[in-house]
Amino acid sequence: ILSVSARLFNPLNPRVPLVAKILLQELWIQKLDLDESIPLRLDTSWQNFKANLMQLSSISIPRYVNVESSAICQIHGFSDASIRAYGCCLFIRSQSTSGIKCMLLTAKSRMAPLKTKSHPRLELSAAHFLSKLWSRVAPMLSRHFENITFWTDSEIVLHWIKTHPSSLQTFVAKRVSEIQELTDKAHWGHVPTKQNPANQVSRRCNVDELNNSIWFGGPQFLLEDP
Repeated sequence: ILSVSARLFNPLNPRVPLVAKILLQELWIQKLDLDESIPLRLDTSWQNFKANLMQLSSISIPRYVNVESSAICQIHGFSDASIRAYGCCLFIRSQSTSGIKCMLLTAKSRMAPLKTKSHPRLELSAAHFLSKLWSRVAPMLSRHFENITFWTDSEIVLHWIKTHPSSLQTFVAKRVSEIQELTDKAHWGHVPTKQNPANQVSRRCNVDELNNSIWFGGPQFLLEDP
C-alpha cells in the first residue's frame, strides 16, 4: 500500500493520492506490524481503490488553459471540508463572442488532522487553504480579471470571514485575519453543497462520478450569462 501510494501524483485530481493517504492513516491508527494482515474493511477499501485507479485513463485533462485574448475573464475558487479531508480548487471563467467557458485551473487537498475539530473549523481551514493557494497562483497569471470570487458552502465560515478578527476566538481569528489579507481584492459568497466542486475533494468518489461531475467544468451557474 505504501509503495503504490508513494507513486501517485495527480495535480488536477488531488482526491486520488489523498484517498491512499487516508488509508495509510487508518493503518497507522491500527498500529499494525509489517507482518500483520490488514483488517478486512481496509483491505476491501484498498482493493476498490486499486480497481478505480485502472479507470483513470478514461479521464482526459487538457495540458493548458485556452482562453481567447479578447475574452472577459473571472476567477472562481471553491473550498470544502469533511471529517477526513479538506481541499480547494480554482476555476477560470471566460466569456467571449464564442460563448462562456469554465475550466479547472488548479486544485489542492489535505488530510484533516487526527485531533478532532468542529466541522465549521474544518471548513474554515479549507477556506484558509484556498486563500493560500490563490496567493501562490495569482502572481503567475498575467491576465486582467473582471472579478475574483471565492465560495464556501458554510454560512458560519462566511460570517467569520466578514467579521473583524478581534471579536473572534484565537484559532478562528488567526485564520480569518490571513484570509482577509490574502483575499482583500476578492468577494466571498455562499454556494450550495451540490454546486460546490471542492466537495469532490472532501468526499470519496469513483472515476465515473468524477468524469461526469462539475469537477473539470465548474458548476452550472458559472456557465450562465448573468
